[in-house]
Amino acid sequence: MELDLVQDLRKRVDTKKGVLILTHERPDIDALGSVSGLGWVLSEAGIPFTLEIEDWGHYSRDLIPKSESVCPEIQVLLDTSEPSRVFGYRSDLEVFVVDHHPQETVRFSGVIDTSCCSTSALLAKLVRPYLDSKSSTCLLAGLLSDSGVLTYSNTNEGCVSMAIALLEAGADWEKAYREATKICGWEQAIRIGHLLSRVKAYAPGVYMLVVSAEERTRMKFTDSDFSLALSLMQWIGDGRLFVTVRENPRHGVVNVSLRSRGTGKALELAKALGGGGHRMAAAAKLRQELQLVVLRVTELIEGLEREQTSILGRVTPEDEQLAELLEKTAFLSTGVDKNALSTIRRLVVDGADPERASWLARQDIDLLAIHELGQWLTSEAPGRKPHTFLESLVFRQVDEDCPA
Repeated sequence: MELDLVQDLRKRVDTKKGVLILTHERPDIDALGSVSGLGWVLSEAGIPFTLEIEDWGHYSRDLIPKSESVCPEIQVLLDTSEPSRVFGYRSDLEVFVVDHHPQETVRFSGVIDTSCCSTSALLAKLVRPYLDSKSSTCLLAGLLSDSGVLTYSNTNEGCVSMAIALLEAGADWEKAYREATKICGWEQAIRIGHLLSRVKAYAPGVYMLVVSAEERTRMKFTDSDFSLALSLMQWIGDGRLFVTVRENPRHGVVNVSLRSRGTGKALELAKALGGGGHRMAAAAKLRQELQLVVLRVTELIEGLEREQTSILGRVTPEDEQLAELLEKTAFLSTGVDKNALSTIRRLVVDGADPERASWLARQDIDLLAIHELGQWLTSEAPGRKPHTFLESLVFRQVDEDCPA
């Protein structure tokens, strides 16, 4: 029988006390969607709670539930189970974990399910009877973010089924999509354009972006800028590994983020650098000079097998049908409803690979197209109009009303 998290917390918490909801440092949208989604659920259930988050970034303020002043009896860790990574962690409180990352050792009680595409999707399973439009939209945003809007290798039948369930519970697809892919105004779009113009090919199918502390300070690049630039780098059709290496001017560290496709080895490379993460999305933090880190990453990249676009395997008719649907909906950015998602689920059940289908739909996009996108974003015209597919996609993602 599946855990009812709301009832479980109700039994653990005194009505006059409450729950402390936490997540990891530098939270991504899956973390923020999970935190806010659980907050809305507990608010509706009448269970007092407080949120302690390092930075909400550009997350829409109307999706953030009001944090209460409570004396918590338990802390719920979302999207991580490692106390050293948790912002606001308290060693004096009981711990309950909800996470989809693989764990070598389980230190706390909770639910860890690596088959889920995101912590938001896993959490949605645990609170499903209590979902409403607000909580569902938050959780759908997290699901879409961590699944690459249902195109990453972690997109399976369960992931698509949960997206459908969240729609049925009242989630706003367009708002969730915007939250998962949001570019906060044209100032951020221009900064991302400058980053995309710096992307280089380091090996066949391997693309990397390197930014020094001096550049980062001068151009005012944010962590969000790098995250979004990395997502856009993944549109390169023949890419199998995508890397950002950025020097942090305040902390004296270099952050390395990796994304991979097919048999790419993001996690393997991250572990070699002392980091971790998912098989296809991982990161590491090193206290070394930037050029030494770049040298280490380059040496690791040179050790990879020379693979071609066939790394994704044999294309099936179901892959082709899914690719057509992705193209028709501009990669699920528009015209998505329950019927479209039901079609995706049927194709996945019949053997379609969402990652392979997305590769089919963007195989003609190369590094030059990414550089041209960067040039378009950095053009001076504030009323710029899109002319290519990539420009149209990014144009949809720019939110001029997002919080500063």
